[in-house]
Amino acid sequence: MMPTRLPNAGGCPFLVDPALSPQQATLFWQPADDAGTVVLAPAPSILAAEAGALRRLGLPRSRRRGRAGEYRRHMIVEGRSTGLDALLLEGASPDQPLVIVTPYARHGIQRLRAARNLLEATFSRRRPMTRQPTRQQSRRYRHMLQAIDARQAGASYRQIAEALFGKGRVASDPWKSSALRDATLALVRDGMKLVNGGYRDLLQRFPER
Repeated sequence: MMPTRLPNAGGCPFLVDPALSPQQATLFWQPADDAGTVVLAPAPSILAAEAGALRRLGLPRSRRRGRAGEYRRHMIVEGRSTGLDALLLEGASPDQPLVIVTPYARHGIQRLRAARNLLEATFSRRRPMTRQPTRQQSRRYRHMLQAIDARQAGASYRQIAEALFGKGRVASDPWKSSALRDATLALVRDGMKLVNGGYRDLLQRFPER
């Protein structure tokens, strides 16, 4: 007897369309992880006269994504070419005076840079400054993840080096004194840091001026 196939089998929705590339997909990190997210809240009465409202300030195009829980709305405020991620807390509206919430914490400086970018995009239409990994940095991040995956799967450091750099290059020098051995050890070490929370540093996309 053939099994009955349910009409909706495999039709579960994804949070992000799996057909989209990482560059095309719109993703939101928790603001605790992404110091580049500008958190907005209703302005207290003492600042209400000075504070502005997003909609009244005539911001460029914005794309809104509804969020459940404590957050009211997640917006990507688009400047000339780079998006700025703004999060409105529960009770906040683009039509009312707002303040920027920045915690007194380790990544406070990064959050202030993100806030500055949003303010400049709003009031001076200045293009937001962002920092993207170079091609060389992106390649090293990829090698770090490949190295830590292989190590956790039981591969030796030499096997990892051969997979990343080629057997010929690895065999050309004594392994114990090889520069490729040192590079492989560093990739595994830094890959472990990346997996254990270091990836959050990649979200610090606003450089110091």
